[in-house]
Amino acid sequence: MSAVDNSSHNIYLYGGTGANNQLFDDIYVLSLPSFTWTLVFGPGQSPRWGHTCHTAGRQMLTASGASTAGFAAPPCEWEDKGVGVIDLSTMVWESVYNADTDPYTVPAKVLSTISGYVKPIGLGDTC
Repeated sequence: MSAVDNSSHNIYLYGGTGANNQLFDDIYVLSLPSFTWTLVFGPGQSPRWGHTCHTAGRQMLTASGASTAGFAAPPCEWEDKGVGVIDLSTMVWESVYNADTDPYTVPAKVLSTISGYVKPIGLGDTC
């Protein structure tokens, strides 16, 4: 995802598994060109691994995967159906995809980490 003014580009990393079957429900953002990692969500309560992530507008959809060391999901988990949706600008998990969102904006935590400023569209534009 890119800032409106293309001053930074952000790569999102969500979930995964580590040593000793440790599971994660964190979201990190790698900002370029500063090459800075920022924790924007987590640790959460619903770890996910073996999944895929897809962006649609400013939302990221997670599909499939598991929330336990095996592929059996515990009862009453909101991701039982295998899909999660998060707004990448606000970093708020949602229960449904919204096709009518505003354009992507860099999350406040990322901006404060990289000391960035995104010029609002229309301010000082001459075209």
